Amino acid sequence: MFKHGRSKHHGMGDAGGGFNAVAVMGLVLLSLLMCGGRAVVAGGALPHTVTTENYRIRTDAGEEFANLVAGHMESIYEEYRRRFPDYEQRSPGRRFTINVFSRRRDYNDAIPSRVRGTAGVFIPGQRLLASFKEGRTQEQVLRTLYHEGFHQFLHEYVGTDVPLWVNEGFAEYFSEATWDGNRFRTGQRPWQRLHVVQSAIEEGKHIPLRELFLVDNDEWLAAVREDDTRANLQYSQAWSVVHFLVHARGGRFRERLFEYLRSISAGDSRAKAFEGSFGTNIGGMEDAWKRYVTGLSPDNMSSCRKDMELILFLAASVYDSPEEMDSIRGFVRDVFRDERLRWSFRAPDGERISSEDRGRLRRMLVCPEHGRRDVNTSYVLLMEDGMPELYCLHHDGIVIKAYLVRDGRDLQARSEVIVRRTLPEGLLRRLRRAAR
Repeated sequence: MFKHGRSKHHGMGDAGGGFNAVAVMGLVLLSLLMCGGRAVVAGGALPHTVTTENYRIRTDAGEEFANLVAGHMESIYEEYRRRFPDYEQRSPGRRFTINVFSRRRDYNDAIPSRVRGTAGVFIPGQRLLASFKEGRTQEQVLRTLYHEGFHQFLHEYVGTDVPLWVNEGFAEYFSEATWDGNRFRTGQRPWQRLHVVQSAIEEGKHIPLRELFLVDNDEWLAAVREDDTRANLQYSQAWSVVHFLVHARGGRFRERLFEYLRSISAGDSRAKAFEGSFGTNIGGMEDAWKRYVTGLSPDNMSSCRKDMELILFLAASVYDSPEEMDSIRGFVRDVFRDERLRWSFRAPDGERISSEDRGRLRRMLVCPEHGRRDVNTSYVLLMEDGMPELYCLHHDGIVIKAYLVRDGRDLQARSEVIVRRTLPEGLLRRLRRAAR
C-alpha cells in the first residue's frame, strides 16, 4: 500500500510511501496455547450460518459473505490436505468453527483482552477461528482466515508441539495463496516479504536460523507486542524458510521438511526430529537459504499490483485532484510523456523510479502476464464517484483492482485480487468496453 499527500508535486523527492509488510496474525495462536486454550469466545449475534463438510461458518455480515467464506475455506482445506496427506484427523467428523464479525468492536469483545488488536484468532481448546471485516478488504479478511485456518488444521492433524518457525512459516505461506475460483495457487513471492527478508540479509540484520528455530512463545510474543520491525522479520523470515524448503532446487528439501513434521507428530523431540531430517550443519543450511532468497524476484501478480499502485501513487502526487486522471491515455501523456515534468521517488522496497527511466516507465504500464509488449498499457481505467480505479484482466481466473482511498488529507493507493467470476456482470461489461 502506497501513501502520499494530496498536494501537487512536480518534483517528488524521496516520498517514503508505506506498506503493510506482514499482518501480525500468529499472536493469537501463541497466546492461547500458553494459557491452555481456556479462553472463552462469546457467541455474539451471528445470525448467518453455513455448514460445509469441514466447517461451520457463522457471521453477521450476510448470507452471501458466509457462502463466500465457506467456498474459500473448503478450497484452502483441500490445499492443506494436499500438502499434508499422511495425517488423520484427531477427532474425525468434527467440523472447524469460524466466526467472522462485521465490527471490530464485537470481535474484540468476543476474544480475550490479551489478544485484542489482532486481525484473527485461533483458540485451540475450542477449535475456533475468529476474525472481523470492518475497515478491511474482502481479500484481507480471507487471507487472515487462510493463515489462522492453517493453525487450526495443523493443531488438529499434526499436533500441538510444532515449532513456531514452521507453524508460522506455513501459515504465512498459505496466507499468500491465490484462489482463481477453481483451485489455489501457492508459492507466490510477494515483493513486500522479499523486501523485508532480502534487506535484512543484505544489512546483516536477519535472524540466524539457529536462533529462529529455537524462538519460543515468550520471545515471539515479546517482538509482536513491542517491536514491529522484529515481528515483521520473524513472520517474513519464517515464510521464506518454508518457501526455501518447499521450492528450492526443484523441491529437493521438501521431503525432509515433511519428514521432520512426521517425526514430531510421532512424539520425537524437536531436536531429534530436526537432526534426523536436516542434520547438524545449520550453517550450511543458512548459506543455502540466503542464496535462494536473495535470488528470488517477485511473482508476476505481485509485480503487477505494485506497478498499478505506483501509477495511482503518481496520479495522486501530480494531479491537483484525482478526478483529473480521467483516462489512462491522458495519464500517460501527462505524467510519462511530458518532458517538462521531472519527478523521482523511492518505492517502499527501495526501488528508485524517475521520469528519466523510460524503460522502467514502459514496464510499469504493462502487466508481466500481458502477451504483448508493444501496447501502451495493459490496464483499464474506470472512474467511480470521481476516483480512478485501475483493473488488470491478464491473470487467469482473477482480476486485480487498484484504487485510491482517503486517509484524512492524504490519499492511499491500494490493490486487491478478486476472483473474476464473482465480479458483477455490469462491471465486467464496463471493463470489456473500456478495454477495447
